[in-house]
Amino acid sequence: MRDQIIQEYRDFGVNFVPRCEDFTQTIGCSNIGMAEYNQDNDYASYPWFILRGSLCTGFNQTRTNFGGPIPLSSGYRNPAANHRVGGATNSWHVHGRAVDMDGSTVEENQRIYNAMEGTGFIERIREPNDTAPTRIHGAW
Repeated sequence: MRDQIIQEYRDFGVNFVPRCEDFTQTIGCSNIGMAEYNQDNDYASYPWFILRGSLCTGFNQTRTNFGGPIPLSSGYRNPAANHRVGGATNSWHVHGRAVDMDGSTVEENQRIYNAMEGTGFIERIREPNDTAPTRIHGAW
């Protein structure tokens, strides 16, 4: 199965081609649930995915800064799933370094955005726009 996923990275022209050992079947991150992190992965039922330690560390710090749970709407995406949702070819999601966090209000999303400060993020985006974000994309 991992070989099939790896081939997708080549087929979709991703600038990173993982090795078998880059994939895991355990979440290993106390504040991220398997189901929510792996929900956009076509291979979730197996499950093989990539989760970088930097994401776990950055998200955990964001959650601490925020002061409670932060719901996720997206985590790891295999390249085909990423393409289907309109993600960038080289999205941090296919690298196992990004999550989309969903607050229940615009104000809560702004709090999540602010909670990312000082966490070592490499990308922090209010989606779909700065004035009324329905989710916050974060990559570490």
